[in-house]
Amino acid sequence: MTQFVFTRRFWPLFGANTLGAFADNTLRMATIVAVYAAFTAGGGGAFDLPWGLGEHAGSLVSVAFTLPVFIFSVIAGQLADKVHRHVLIRQLKVIELILMATAAVCFAMGNGPLLVLALFLMGTQSAFFSPVRNAVMPQYYEPQELIRANGYYNAALFVAVVTGLGLGGYFVNQEGGRVTVSVMLIAAAAIGALLARFTPEAASPGLEKINWNIPSVIVRQLGFVRGLKGLWYPMIGVAWFWMVGAAVLANLPNYVGEDLGGGDAEISIIQAIFAMGAGLGTMIAGIVGAKMKDSLFLAGAGVAGTVVGAGLIWGLTLGFDPSAGPLFSWANAPLLSALALTAAANGFFAVPLMTALQRRAPEAERARVMGTANMTNGLAATVGALFIPPLRSIGLSAADIFLVLAILQLSLLIFMWRRKRTFRAAAAEAEAAVAGR
Repeated sequence: MTQFVFTRRFWPLFGANTLGAFADNTLRMATIVAVYAAFTAGGGGAFDLPWGLGEHAGSLVSVAFTLPVFIFSVIAGQLADKVHRHVLIRQLKVIELILMATAAVCFAMGNGPLLVLALFLMGTQSAFFSPVRNAVMPQYYEPQELIRANGYYNAALFVAVVTGLGLGGYFVNQEGGRVTVSVMLIAAAAIGALLARFTPEAASPGLEKINWNIPSVIVRQLGFVRGLKGLWYPMIGVAWFWMVGAAVLANLPNYVGEDLGGGDAEISIIQAIFAMGAGLGTMIAGIVGAKMKDSLFLAGAGVAGTVVGAGLIWGLTLGFDPSAGPLFSWANAPLLSALALTAAANGFFAVPLMTALQRRAPEAERARVMGTANMTNGLAATVGALFIPPLRSIGLSAADIFLVLAILQLSLLIFMWRRKRTFRAAAAEAEAAVAGR
């Protein structure tokens, strides 16, 4: 298949994946805003969490979603190598519909702890969906199409993230907002389940037996991926992308509220700007990367962009005066652009690395490789979210955390530069192995 856009192979999985991202992020942002608002109101009302945990709503909600990804992804990868992949996709989308209906009940009750639990269950569903989605794409697209396909998928995903974050955060505390959010969740999940029914057939390699010993599987799969040429560092790079993204998203509510003087609406819009920037970055990376042979240069450019962007956010915030006027004005365009640049550059970094994973993973174990990658993504995202409270506890402001991220990204860029010959040699060997299969 040489043209995958506007074909029956493209739309079902593309649509189901996009709507799933929309529903996930609508639920996630609505939960963050509802829980954080309950804390700032003094607690005791709807969506309040015990022990003052609402103060860290961004980190807590992020962990609730990413921790199950870390726990269950290696099982999910095995399942996607055992069950026919189109069948598994369809079943998982039905489960998503059930879980979104459960979340709607939690919104109706105004119960914060149960809502966080529902988000944990959605994270579990995502842990099983992501490996099979990544494993099936090389069955739908030719190797030379994958980077472009990933660019389109990820661009749409981040548009869905933008919309979900914006609508979820805006509506949840409005009059009748709980019902509105619940209808959006159920509708997106229902349409996604319907689209999934039309995903083209995709056989699995037929793994005979699933190993349910999670620690054992983690050790085995990490060792297996470590031994494959050209896979280990792309996998770690994608995990780094999720860590940085999770840290920024966990930090944004405090940054907007404390440093920029914004409220719930401003938090949602800034989250949306960040997600929109990430979507733009992945789309550009998909288009540009399809014409480039050196994916390391593309990834390095992304890291360099995050260094500049995060540094600008910190520097521009130093002189920011929340009382000077509206946050969303031309005077603040440089700061808002720096947020978008940071997100876009991070997305630019991730696309060539994910494509390398899909292309180089052996077909017989591709889903298990993707499951291992998803596990490292979940762990990295959890670490990124948990990265924020300790930094806050030692006196760093939310703006200072962007400076810390800039320093971390600069360290990564230096590491990539020093190891560039090793990376390129491993990539060439891996591509030669793919061509010989």
